[in-house]
Amino acid sequence: MDLVEDFAEPGVSMVAACSSLGVSRATLYRGTQPAPPLAIREYAPSPRRLGDDERQAIVDAMHSEEFVDQPPMEMFAKLLSRGVYLASIRTIYRVLAELGKSKERRNRRLPHPYVRPSLTATGPNQVWTWDITKLATLEKGVFLHAYVIIDLFSRYVVGWMVAAKECKHWPRNCLPRPLPATASSRVSSCTLTEAQQ
Repeated sequence: MDLVEDFAEPGVSMVAACSSLGVSRATLYRGTQPAPPLAIREYAPSPRRLGDDERQAIVDAMHSEEFVDQPPMEMFAKLLSRGVYLASIRTIYRVLAELGKSKERRNRRLPHPYVRPSLTATGPNQVWTWDITKLATLEKGVFLHAYVIIDLFSRYVVGWMVAAKECKHWPRNCLPRPLPATASSRVSSCTLTEAQQ
């Protein structure tokens, strides 16, 4: 735009300068005038808006002893069954949202950070774990259950067994007979745990 203004001398009209440079005059004038400030339109309050006393009645009802831990929908239904109508469900939610009270209303226990159990072994025959795997048979819908006891450190299969059904006591039957000499002294302290997969 500055080029058009520099090009326009007293003898050259603005129309000729704009047409020779291929610039629209409207674009030139729009760029030289400051933009008018945006008018912020204020809306008049709706005549259907609840009054302050009606809004306070909704808040008082939600904080009453009976509805202190109830959602607005249940409060609305209970009051309506008694013949009391404060506002629509959406309006109740809107009033609570304006006050920042539209979140969970029930007393809840905070999540407790439980420690994830972990088994560590620094050598063989310290921790054995067991798992059950289903094996398909030639009959449709019939499976066999393979029980495997594995040494956690070496991943060596200590014992295994195949059974027709699943039972939590059978992994003890998979223990090798006789036990290895290195593990026989630790069997009493060795705990079988189900593999977490």
